[in-house]
Amino acid sequence: MSPDLYERLSDRATMWAAQKELLGMGEEAIPVLAALLGGEAKNEFGVPYRELPPNLSSALALTKALGMHAKPLEAFLRAELNGPAAAFAAAALAALESLEDASIPPLVACLEGPQDIAFESAVALIQHGHAEHPAVLAALENSARARFVWRSIMASQG
Repeated sequence: MSPDLYERLSDRATMWAAQKELLGMGEEAIPVLAALLGGEAKNEFGVPYRELPPNLSSALALTKALGMHAKPLEAFLRAELNGPAAAFAAAALAALESLEDASIPPLVACLEGPQDIAFESAVALIQHGHAEHPAVLAALENSARARFVWRSIMASQG
């Protein structure tokens, strides 16, 4: 992939056009996003583009927008649940067609996190049908915070 695309994602003046270009690529955008999320895509100074704002949050938003096509990026999304863009990662996980079992425990752990992360994680778990997963049930039993988040999301979904 041309470094120019990553540079354009890094520049707020050209970011929207670069995002539109990537979305237009559909599934062909997956390797581009994988290189960005994985830190392999670097600028001329050797700095990973993911470390340059707003690339990480932009890549996660694009991943969410790609929805079910972004399934190959699930491991990257899961890894981001512990980072500064965890809410974006949880929202992107919710947009996938399904979740790997390995994604459930970190999403459950996020129920204890800041409100935006906790709510996005609850949405992902509920949307993917994991309300009865043993890890979810244990969190709901043992954590008032997790119960509050869970009940709030369930109530908002009617």
